[in-house]
Amino acid sequence: SHCFETYSVKFYGPACASHFDNINTIIGDEVNSLAQRWDKWTNSLDYYIRASGISDQKQKRAILLHLADAEVQEIFETLPDTGEHYKTALEKLNAHFNPCKNIAFERHVFRQATQRADESMDAFVTRLRTLAKTNRGQYLPIPFANDMRQLPPSYGASRVHQSIVSVSTTAAVIINRMKSCFAVHGLSEAIVTDNGPQFVAEEFDLYLREHGITHRRVTPYWPQANSEVERFNRTLEKAIRAANTEGKDWKSELNTFLLNYRATAHCTTGKSPAVLLFGREIRTKLPSLNTSQRDRCQKAKMKKYADEKRHAAPSNIKRGDKVILKQERKNKLSTKYDPDPYTVSLKYQYRLLLCYRKNLQFTRDRSSEKSGYMKTLYGLSRHESKLQKKKTPPTATPSTLTPATVQASTQAGAPIRNFTGSLTVGEGGPIVLQDIYFLERMQHALRERIPERFVHAKGAGAHGYFEVTNDITNHCKASLFSEVGKKTKCMVRLSTVGGERGSSDNERDARGFAVKFYTDEGIWDLLSLSTAVFFIRDPILFPHLIHCQKKNPSSNLKDPNAFWDFMTIREESVHMLMMIFADRGIPDGYQHMNGYSGNTFTMVNTKQEAVYVRFKWK
Repeated sequence: SHCFETYSVKFYGPACASHFDNINTIIGDEVNSLAQRWDKWTNSLDYYIRASGISDQKQKRAILLHLADAEVQEIFETLPDTGEHYKTALEKLNAHFNPCKNIAFERHVFRQATQRADESMDAFVTRLRTLAKTNRGQYLPIPFANDMRQLPPSYGASRVHQSIVSVSTTAAVIINRMKSCFAVHGLSEAIVTDNGPQFVAEEFDLYLREHGITHRRVTPYWPQANSEVERFNRTLEKAIRAANTEGKDWKSELNTFLLNYRATAHCTTGKSPAVLLFGREIRTKLPSLNTSQRDRCQKAKMKKYADEKRHAAPSNIKRGDKVILKQERKNKLSTKYDPDPYTVSLKYQYRLLLCYRKNLQFTRDRSSEKSGYMKTLYGLSRHESKLQKKKTPPTATPSTLTPATVQASTQAGAPIRNFTGSLTVGEGGPIVLQDIYFLERMQHALRERIPERFVHAKGAGAHGYFEVTNDITNHCKASLFSEVGKKTKCMVRLSTVGGERGSSDNERDARGFAVKFYTDEGIWDLLSLSTAVFFIRDPILFPHLIHCQKKNPSSNLKDPNAFWDFMTIREESVHMLMMIFADRGIPDGYQHMNGYSGNTFTMVNTKQEAVYVRFKWK
């Protein structure tokens, strides 16, 4: 409902010959607020001052107060900081007469507005614009008919739709929008539109005739004549509503929706609109393994040409072979290859060879093979890892984990012998991008996230045992309660409900604890809270309950407005709220806290009878 202040005030003077009672017939029956009448009167006053040629600010201020009558003058005298100028005085009065708006209610009124039988289209649009002003700049989730139009509606059988946001729908604006579309997709053979004034304008008709485009207008009040566009408009409106519900900018989300729509196979054609229009799939965030046949053929031809030019041959080096590596020539007497051979220890990923000699380890590309020898063209090498050889093999314990004792691998399962060094250009040179293991480790470090519990994130645990002190076999025949004195191991985790990791243990909140019983029949979990009642009855409200207690993402602080909004709207939460704001909300340690099971259980006793049970911890 509106939060309006009511006054029995009327305004007189040359600037406004009508009283407020007469103004209602001008604005409409739906607008009957003091703020609307004040705005109407100030507009008339502004016309009067302009027509009179008055420019002095103090004189204009005096005319405002004189024509506004004695009751407004009394209100004006109570306002602070009114100043000596007309502009300041008018701003203070506007702030006083313009009430706080209930945006949700104003949106509801706007959506419920319909055209009356005796109302023309122009009068209806004017009334809609007047209702829209009551939102005071707030966004209306349903766009005006003049705010968004699809131009052109679709491209034939391809089902490609183009949506353009425009604040004006004159013929000149529409022609410019169509030119942008035609520049990308080419001229259309025909265009189907409604009978709007911009589509029957002579300028629009002349443009279509100059470009040889057939124009067909649908029958009024018969949307089936343009059913394809009307059906797409329904889907488009659903996407806009979803974006508005999630608090996103619908104009920005519109492009995301169109991208996904054009990349999705249509139920009628069986192919995506992009394929039918462009002859290819467009790329989205979803991974795709599809490549065109032509692209694969061209790459195969290029590979064949490069292999023949470089005299490439299949590799015959295998694990355990002796090879020599090309070395850097320090002077003219240095040999081209290192005379001491290396042993091939690993071949993987069809490209790299891992070679070692004593305590040195290198990686080479397989293209450097030649007649049983190794020949490096770019000097790619791993950092030398000096592995100390011991007479007895080391034990793989946390204190002795070394590259020699741990079998590492990539995420794809390819083994990595040396995982403590990067692939570089020469010894001590820069790291190269083809080091896939280095890139994999960096990407994993940047993307790893440890999620936090939605509720009960902050807690503590304790181990102990549960002992039966009284015979309750008439309620439950489980082995856990089979005899007095029986002990069962258990583990208890005690926590706050809404607190996050790192929050205080002393916050005013309900406490919960989960008990895990290690029985001889299996593990049994029992959840309990420190209060016998709960905030809500319907579980669909549980996410809202927790969100109102979490930090506001925009400020990263607890939001008391969100908390109290939920508590005051949901009346069933009052009982629980009173308990939280009593001593139960800040218990003197977990030891002095009662517990109540959150659910009612159906137990079976020794007589095979069903018994309803709720657990209470003291």
